Amino acid sequence: MHLAFAALKVVAFSVAALAAVTSSAFACSCERNPTAAGILSQHQMVFTGIVRNSVAIEPHVSATTFEVTEGFKGVAANATVVVRHPNGPSASCGVQFAKGQSFTVAAQQGAAGLSTTLCSTWMFLPHVGLRDALLAEMRRLNAPAAPAGDLKTAAAQASGPEGWHVSTLPDGRLAAFGIGVIDGKRYVVALACGVGKRPELAIEPSGARTLLVETSDGIWAFPADRPADALAAGLIDRADGKLRLAIDDKAFPAGADAVDAFERIGKDCEQRSGWQYGQDDDQQMLWIFRPQQDGAAPFLTFGKPATGWLLADLSCEPGRQTLVVRSTALPRGAKNGQAVPFKIRADGQEYSASARIQLFGDGDVAGFVVARLTKPQNLLEQLRKGGEVTLVARDQALEIQMRGAVAMLSRFERACGF
Repeated sequence: MHLAFAALKVVAFSVAALAAVTSSAFACSCERNPTAAGILSQHQMVFTGIVRNSVAIEPHVSATTFEVTEGFKGVAANATVVVRHPNGPSASCGVQFAKGQSFTVAAQQGAAGLSTTLCSTWMFLPHVGLRDALLAEMRRLNAPAAPAGDLKTAAAQASGPEGWHVSTLPDGRLAAFGIGVIDGKRYVVALACGVGKRPELAIEPSGARTLLVETSDGIWAFPADRPADALAAGLIDRADGKLRLAIDDKAFPAGADAVDAFERIGKDCEQRSGWQYGQDDDQQMLWIFRPQQDGAAPFLTFGKPATGWLLADLSCEPGRQTLVVRSTALPRGAKNGQAVPFKIRADGQEYSASARIQLFGDGDVAGFVVARLTKPQNLLEQLRKGGEVTLVARDQALEIQMRGAVAMLSRFERACGF
């Protein structure tokens, strides 16, 4: 399952090209303080999807076709749905959906089919600042209750010598447990098929943030509060001989026993839930660090292991104190070599940089917005806090989570000479 991130596919993962802002939404009498529970109860269908087509079907009304990537109510991933909506100005609750872009939409079922308006989309716009919390709460509300003796509890209660072993949880699931001591403190890493039918990871004590897995494809970061599909999907090459594990960048016991344990959990999850061993779930997002090699600069890359899609990355020009930031959220009408304004928002701070459009005439990568920041130490310090970062290129933006990257920032900075 090794990925060659040199041939990454770009996901069209940019901000909704809507004309509205929060104040406009209020002008058409939208609810000011929406909640996840309220959105789910008031709509027959709620989902995130990629726009495949949008056409005007009558004056001031369009029909937009979505390919669902995550369903929250009334629809499952991979389904295709058509939603009617007014396409006029935001003051009349009109909304436009740009082809190829990703949106979260709440829709109601009527005699004419599914419909939505600006009032059911504005709260999910990245610049409004409500989307991530609303999506997280909807996922929590939809999640099945954890069984007694859940994985986190099992990790906290695990016993035995250092190393890896597999045992059975009270609910019958297999769980892999790795036990190690770092700086005199005992840590436990646990992996099992999750109650949501996706592999899950737990690390105890809970102050630990990320499990790092070093392979020939770079160093992969698995935050403890995210699914661990790639970890249980055959990521580890038995013949590689270079497997190394770390918790928050400090070495953790690995070896053949760890490889065996990961494989057993992957196969148990396949048999138990239908999850496909050897294939990552396309919902998972990961950070991967690739050190400087063969003349290429060090890279911290954020994307989807399942598809090879790149969303953003950080690299540098070693010895020049320059941080290079690339984003796949291309502004509309972008032209090769064009200069565009670029901003990075992190932990309440905003950083401006010069940026240019880099387009490719063929291949899997459509292009990047490439920005350069000199003496980036202040920005890197903000990134180290592990929050959300927004990359803004003119009329497009991309939000990414720094969790996972934080544990590898020190390696990245050393490789770059910052």
